[in-house]
Amino acid sequence: MKMWKASLIIVLLVCVLLAFTVSGAFAQTVSSNRTPSATGSVVDYAPFDWSGPAEGVESGMLIGNINDTVRKAVLEYDISDLSPGVVDSARLTGKIGPNNSAPAGDRSHHFRVSVGNGVVDVSDSIPGYPAGSFTHSAGTRTSYDHDITASFRSVMLSDPDYLCQLISPSGNEQGWDAVYSTSPEPQLELQVRTTSASTIVYYQTPTAAAAAHAEGGGAFTLDTSASQAEVMDWSYAPYEQGRGLMEFDVSSIPAGATIQWAKLDVHLNGLQTGGWGTIGPNLEIMGYSGDGVATTGDIDEPGVLVGTSGQLLSTGAWSWDIDADFVESLLGADSYLGVRIQPGDRPGYRATFVLDSLSSPGSEPHLVIAYEIPEPATLPGDFNLDDNVDGVDFAYWQIGYPTASGALLSDGDADGDGDVDGVDFGLWQENYPTNLGGSPAIPEPATLFVMLAAGLAVLLRSRRSRG
Repeated sequence: MKMWKASLIIVLLVCVLLAFTVSGAFAQTVSSNRTPSATGSVVDYAPFDWSGPAEGVESGMLIGNINDTVRKAVLEYDISDLSPGVVDSARLTGKIGPNNSAPAGDRSHHFRVSVGNGVVDVSDSIPGYPAGSFTHSAGTRTSYDHDITASFRSVMLSDPDYLCQLISPSGNEQGWDAVYSTSPEPQLELQVRTTSASTIVYYQTPTAAAAAHAEGGGAFTLDTSASQAEVMDWSYAPYEQGRGLMEFDVSSIPAGATIQWAKLDVHLNGLQTGGWGTIGPNLEIMGYSGDGVATTGDIDEPGVLVGTSGQLLSTGAWSWDIDADFVESLLGADSYLGVRIQPGDRPGYRATFVLDSLSSPGSEPHLVIAYEIPEPATLPGDFNLDDNVDGVDFAYWQIGYPTASGALLSDGDADGDGDVDGVDFGLWQENYPTNLGGSPAIPEPATLFVMLAAGLAVLLRSRRSRG
């Protein structure tokens, strides 16, 4: 019985390890919350220019429109460590409360984000992308928590070092409010996909996109100029079907690259659940080898299921995982990754996503691929990197032996631990003789010199030991 239990545990552990080592099956996302690196407010005086730069800067984070003076709070966040495409979601949180109680009534605030520069200056008054709004009664404290993922993507198109958050009063007169600097401190809350120092992030829009539509069970027609695509299997009269097609140029990713993760960033601007009520659709993402052009043949292309949307319950910005193994299989063989979005397991809904950037920059689909280019493997014992393990390499080891620290491969350090010792000789010996270079190792003058120097070094050590 004990043996049976132990075997079961081993099997379960192996299954867990396999689940985590399948390429593309697991992309780790971590929380990365940031506090402002600079805060203050910009000031404008009547007559107001709501779309241009302000006239002055102050240190407090004040918001108001009274006595012919408008103040807008500015918060700058450092995002210099982020590459476009690595953020799955972004939120702005904090609290706003009264700086005075007059006049009474409601106070309305509008949030916008734009490319920042790390300091508060008059240019921060220029509106950016919408990032939420709220209204509260004068004299009350109100927390805000706004999903700004869509607008954050628009800002990240410029690959900026800073995100600027601007909080403005409405056009109506209202008393002063202030953004609280503590309890809680304002934050930019991000969900970020993990990368390493050697990770390269591919971030591209489609080279071709189209919407496919069919009615009454008829053939699909393709609209290559559509600004959006409806994905549907509408079971109500008239019976309609819809698909979305995209093709991405992946030729810049070299063959042999290791794909860490891949995803598709999209923006849903319409969702109709039909008879399913609060149950959202789960769309299928099909991958195929593309040619850079969206055609009717791509609608019926069998393809491979490379991901699903998960249950969609709201419009807005979404990130959908793409199978990394499939992407990797195209590298070096195909220049384009084709993606078809089609209905999943529930008919009777419409899910509409943006195909171009006309509604807002950054809202068009983006394929994001994180990959690494593996370092070329070295043959243990090949100290001169000629793809041979021979007497020349032994001479390199002889010259370097013994070295206690700071040794390089060319010194005879085969295991990369910084010294040259008997272990390194053993690695050379295990692989001797090996010839991967395709031709016999013929000593050249420089090689003969190395071997001669090695012999001389051994001779000198031998004499010293006898002396």
